[in-house]
Amino acid sequence: SLSVGFPNPNTILGFQNSASVFYLLMGSHFGLFTVVPFNWNQFKPFIWVTVNWVIMLVLSLKMLQYNSVATMVTFRAFGTVMICMVEQVVFKTRYSQNAKLAMGMLFMGSFIYASADNGFSFMGYMWASLQISSWIIQTFIEKVATVESEQTKTGVAIIRNILSLPVITVMIIGSGETGAMAELVVRRDIWTNVALSSLLGCGLGLSTSALYKSFAPTTIAVANNVGKCVSIVVGCVLFKDHLGALQILGLALSFAGSFLYGEEERKRSRR
Repeated sequence: SLSVGFPNPNTILGFQNSASVFYLLMGSHFGLFTVVPFNWNQFKPFIWVTVNWVIMLVLSLKMLQYNSVATMVTFRAFGTVMICMVEQVVFKTRYSQNAKLAMGMLFMGSFIYASADNGFSFMGYMWASLQISSWIIQTFIEKVATVESEQTKTGVAIIRNILSLPVITVMIIGSGETGAMAELVVRRDIWTNVALSSLLGCGLGLSTSALYKSFAPTTIAVANNVGKCVSIVVGCVLFKDHLGALQILGLALSFAGSFLYGEEERKRSRR
């Protein structure tokens, strides 16, 4: 509803990330979060993470012009399988047969869900392939930067949000949203939605940093896929959308694969 009532996405994103920095700094000041003193060396590894994040965001916008949500979900599931393969081949990570089966279920579920999508666009699939490639790269470089950082997960979330602000400012100027912030100040009818979205955005950034600090890239990718599936279900409930039998089957198979993978990872962490 916020995107419809205030169609200035870059301004909203800038406000959310600025608010996240404020929330996290205030929380650390009052002892709710832990951070270590900041220095420039902590920021440098995340510059490339931010650059690729911008590339990924631009590619996402291009992908959305041509593809349906179903197609996006399928490509994201394929990207998850690719991340798992890279982990096994390059980083020699071992996954059980059940974990591999779970990956197959996740991908097949997404494929079945997308089978109801009759649209095909060569340009759309090209942009989707580039976006997923960028997402795969982002998963690994952000994982390495986060794990090797001396900062806490809260500190990492602050760094990522601070580095995003100059980029978002350029996006605001480039998209002609320079007057949107002044409009936002007087639009009291959307203040509640803006405040809630900024709190949720802060929580998402913090949970993302925690995931990268503690879990393998494949686990992070699976969590992202679960989030996509949940968003589809929530969207159907809120907006009264109808899902066909194949789409319901696909979502159920994706959830089952994600649950099986989670159980395998839980067993592995106990060993």
